This record gives sequence, C-alpha cells and structure tokens, in this order.
Amino acid sequence: MPMEMPLSASGRFIVGADGRRVRLAGVNWYGFHEDDGVASGLDHIDRRVLARRIGLLGFNSVRLPFSLSMTEQVSPVPDDYLAANPDLSGSTPLQVYDACVEALTGAGLIVIPNCHMLDAGWPVPETTQILTRSGWKHVTEVRPGEDETLGYQNGELLWTPITQISRRGSQRVVRFGSRRWSTVCTPEHRWLTVTAYPRNRRPVEWGPVKGESAVQAWFSKLTPRGIAGARKLVLTGYAEGGKSNCTPDEARVAAWLLSDGSVTWRRDNNGVVAYIAQSERKHANEIRELLAREQACSSEVIDSHPSLRVGQVHRFRIRAAYVRMLWDDYGLRDGLLPFVMSLSCAARSAWLDAWRKAEGSGQRAIYQNSGSKLDAIALTAFLEGYLPQPMVGKRHSGVSLVSGYQIGNGPNSKTVFEDAGYADVWCPTTGLGSWVARDREGRIFVTGNCCSESDSNGLWFSDRWPAAKFLAAWRDMAARYRSNPLVAGMDIMNEPRRSRVGGRVLTPTWGTGSATDIAAMYTALGNLIHEVSPEVLIICEGVGFAADLAGVARHPVRLERPGKVVYSLHDYSWYHPAGQPRSAYFDQMHRAGGYILTEGIAPLWIGEFGNDTRSLDNFGRAASPAAGWWNNVEAWLTEHDVDWCWWPLNPTQPKGTVPVTGRHRSDWGDPEPWGLLAPDWRGVANPPVLDILRALIQARTGPGVVP
Repeated sequence: MPMEMPLSASGRFIVGADGRRVRLAGVNWYGFHEDDGVASGLDHIDRRVLARRIGLLGFNSVRLPFSLSMTEQVSPVPDDYLAANPDLSGSTPLQVYDACVEALTGAGLIVIPNCHMLDAGWPVPETTQILTRSGWKHVTEVRPGEDETLGYQNGELLWTPITQISRRGSQRVVRFGSRRWSTVCTPEHRWLTVTAYPRNRRPVEWGPVKGESAVQAWFSKLTPRGIAGARKLVLTGYAEGGKSNCTPDEARVAAWLLSDGSVTWRRDNNGVVAYIAQSERKHANEIRELLAREQACSSEVIDSHPSLRVGQVHRFRIRAAYVRMLWDDYGLRDGLLPFVMSLSCAARSAWLDAWRKAEGSGQRAIYQNSGSKLDAIALTAFLEGYLPQPMVGKRHSGVSLVSGYQIGNGPNSKTVFEDAGYADVWCPTTGLGSWVARDREGRIFVTGNCCSESDSNGLWFSDRWPAAKFLAAWRDMAARYRSNPLVAGMDIMNEPRRSRVGGRVLTPTWGTGSATDIAAMYTALGNLIHEVSPEVLIICEGVGFAADLAGVARHPVRLERPGKVVYSLHDYSWYHPAGQPRSAYFDQMHRAGGYILTEGIAPLWIGEFGNDTRSLDNFGRAASPAAGWWNNVEAWLTEHDVDWCWWPLNPTQPKGTVPVTGRHRSDWGDPEPWGLLAPDWRGVANPPVLDILRALIQARTGPGVVP
C-alpha cells in the first residue's frame, strides 16, 4: 500500500499525510556501525537490487545502524567490500551509507537511521575462545542466552550470562602486551585496569590475585605507550567456587592419580586398576597420610631395583571403589575442565597444590605435556588467581604462574604494540561487561567486551565523545537527508544502559533532570533535529538495553512539534525467564512499555527482535527454549498490532581474511544464524520463517484500516 509522507503520530498509531495508518514492518541491515563502517552484502549484491528485494519480501522499512566514529572515517571502504557496487569504489563509509539510503528510499522503503554506537566495537580474533561452564568454546559454538562465562567484579571472577555475539570480518589487529605477556586484539579493544601503584614501591607479585574488594577495575583503551592514563592491566581474578561435593583431600587424590599415577579401566568400564607412584620421600609420606585419611589405599609396595635411577619408588594401590567414586560421582569421566570448574574453592586449591608438588618446580612452573591435563592445570591456576603462561620447549612443556597485573606505563613498562595484519574478529556481550578468553597460543585472561553495562557506548556521551558532538552529529545527519521524505524517522540511541565515563559507572535515567536524563536528551535533540528537518519522527528507546519505558507514564517526551514522538523497545528471549507463561510475558511487556499503546499515549515500535532462523523449532513448531519466547512475542505483537523491525536481514558477515596472517580469503565469512536472506543475498534462508513474519505485516486496526 502506498505511504503518504511525512509520517506523524496520532494517538497510538503512526499515520501518513493522508491520515491513514502506516504499520512499520521492517528489517535491520547492519554493519555501518562496525569497525570498517560498511554493511555486509555490498560485495555480493547491487544495493538497488537488494532494496527492491526487501520490498518484494513484503517489508516497508529498514533500520540502518551507524556509529559516530563511522561519520568521521575518511579512509575509503576497501573495494573488496563493494565488489557488487563498483560505482562506489573510493567512497568513504558515510558516502556508502548515503548511497544505500538513496537505494532503499528509491525502492519506496522507509529508512530509519540509528546511532548504534559511539565508537565501533573492540573484538578479538575468531581464534580466541571463551570459557563456558562446559569448557572452552569457539565463537560458532557459543549459545547466547544459554551459555555463561566468568566476568570480573571487585577482584573476583563470577559467572555471568552471555547475551549476544558480534562478529566482523577483516579487521586490523595488533599484538599488545609486554615482554612477559602479549596477545592479539583490535586497536580499539578495552581492557580491565586498576590504578597503578606508585613506581618502585610495590615488589613483583608472583602470587595469585584474591578478592581485592578495595580495588575497582574499569575499562581502558590500549595505546602504543601502554594503558591510557595512570592505570595497570588486570588479567585475572579469583574465581567463585563450584557446587561439587568433592572434598579437598579427594581432589588431592585425583590430582596425584592423574599426575604421578595410572588409572586403567577394563573394557566394561567397571573394573579399574589404579595406583600412585612417588620417588620423593617427603611427597610419599604426604601421600601415605592422605590415603590413610581417605581410607583409599589397598596396599603399598616399595620398588628399589638397581635400574631405578631415582632410588626407591613407593607404589600405592588405590581401591577400585574409591576411583569409581571420583570418576562417576564427581564427573572426572565427563572431562577435566568441567571437573575443575565444579570444585569448591578449597578443593580447587588442594587440586592445584597436588599438581604443583607432582609436576612443579617451586612456585612458578608446572610441567606437563600438551593435552587435556595441561589445559586443566592452566585453567585451575587461572581460577586460583594466577596468570598461567604457556611454556613450550624441546624438553619441557607446561605453564608458568605469574601475577595478573602485568602492563603499566612508564619507561620500564616495555610495552609491545605491533601491527599483526588483519583478522576476522568477534566479541561477546556479557552481564558483567567482561569475559574469560584463551588465545590461539594458550594464554588465558579476563578482558572487556562490547555492548555491556560497563562499556562506553551506553550513553550519548563518553570520554571520547562529548554530548555536544553527539548532538552535532545528529543535526548533520538530519540536514543530510532532509530533502528525502522517506528518511522518515531518527532512532536516536541504541539500547541505553549503564556506561563507564571518567572512571565512574553512570546509569541513564528518565525524567529526573540529572546529567544522565535521557528523556531530557531526547527532547533537546528532537527539537534540534526539527530545526533542520521538521517532519521526521523522533524515536526514543527505553533504558536498560531498550527494555524499560516505564518512565514515560510520568515524563513523556514532549517536543515543540506535536505528533512526532515514537517510543521503542527491543525484545529477545534472554530478556525473559525461561519457560515464562504467556500471561506473565504479557504482563512484563505491558509494564515495560505496552501500556503506551493501550492507553493511547503514542506509537510503540519494537526496533529489534529476532531468533535463529535455521530451524522452525525456534518458532514454536517444536519444543525448544527459543520457541517458548517466540510463541509469546508472536502472540503479543498480533494481539496489540505492534510496529516492528526484525534483527537482522544479513545472512553473512563481511568477507574477511585468514586470522592474523592477513592473507585474503576468497569465500564468505561465517553465516549469520539469525539472518533472513540466503547466503547469496538473493534468496530466503528459511521460507517458512519468512511466512511467519509476513503474517505479522498487515495492520488490523487504526485509521483507514479495513478489517
């Protein structure tokens, strides 16, 4: 149905110039907010063909995210990213954005620019893994909304949910660190840091980091001279314990069995022969006392054959029932990493202590061949507050245990900051704003992530971007498109949330009159935009990751031009408890902002919602965690006839290069599992999913709508 511009708000509906309802039913096409400042897909399909394709699929609008940093990028977009649009060769990211806006509106689509970030993200190479409760995972294995990782809080590592994954192709990376420790990341990566101790007043620390509640860590940007400001890098913390009933002595026995022992299972996995062999007298005495306390030893034999270069060897035979208890009751049969993470703090410390005595050299090194045992030792040391450094040599492999505070500033810091080429990169979003990573060289560390409650993109200002610059950038965007009536709305701020500015965590408020009053910002900026482009809608997202518009009830955004305010929520499965009943879901959505519709205050737009499109199981066609949420949101959108925008259109990430080496890759990047389009950017990934969305497009109520 043709849409008459400009759009306005009439009660709870968006209407055209003819007074008829316009129900926004669109898609997010993302990428301009990322490091290279260009959306994926332009290397595989002409932008005008893509725009027509979006319209033919039934959508009438496109949300087009960008970042403030994109608006200032002056380097041309690499031609590889524009292969299907050669006329854009040599264009800056903003010029490519202009061309896409022109193509989309030329196809009759409404375009809604969205300031998604201030700075682009700060990811790590895709070869970097993330720690989860089930062990290390690559980016393709992570399940947002289901998996958890460890994040940093006041000197401790606590389990925190992984809510989102961001991926980017072919980004510049650097090797950053010191002579003792370094890893590969993007130049914009944020690190956890604390106030640097006075120079020459603190001895080198070789022990673990444990519960330093007095030390507040926040995110800092790396520079060629080290960490910005008088800060020092934090790479580890002391992890909370697991819930296993394994005692410290039982953990010690398990460690001695795996290090200086042998466990042989029969084919039926029921019979087992196990023993511990030890040649050092002090350790043999300790093991004897340990096994006596546990009543775990069935016999002890002392070997003293002349061929034994170590002299006497004590062999302790372990009772089969005791071994079965360790392997079956405490999960050793399921793998060493889950076992380690299940241990209580006391049991984990005892486990590491036994390994250090069996395979160690004093306090700083534990020797072990590469494999699952070395992985378990390294993880245990990290969870105990040490920073395990991989050791690879001709004679010995293992880990060296050093402090978590490594890199500071000053002439003696010996900071490493070297170009490392280009790599496909990724970053998770977590509840605590940080996560535990392991790079391709085996280094384990805690680091910051993008889009968290502790990053610097949650407000309209940061240490790098003053509020005045945010307002000026939006004024420029409004002036840029004021002659194009189909650029009909401005989505001012993506997912407002807590943000760290000047070392303090600031929380956006609504109607308080404080410096973080986002309703006041929407009002001031909306009026400023209308001075330049008086007809555009001003779209105001809720606080708390666009999940809370409760403040509108008392403090609605009132602009000088009436009928131009639209409110926006985002909704994903992880915004709700698992198995939430429909009545509870409806109640939560009503309190979050649905009341804005039912009370006729203003239009409400779901600017982002999405799901894994690879399987219909996620859309209520079979029982799955995602299906429960989908059934609820589908019913709510239908019953309340809500405007919406799917995340995302994109079927793939931009074309990339082989990680670190910089060698160009000829194939596509990894798929976007939530995308609507097929990998060729022409077909549909899962036609039945598109049919489900199409059923939500047609308006059922409102001015000019025929039932």
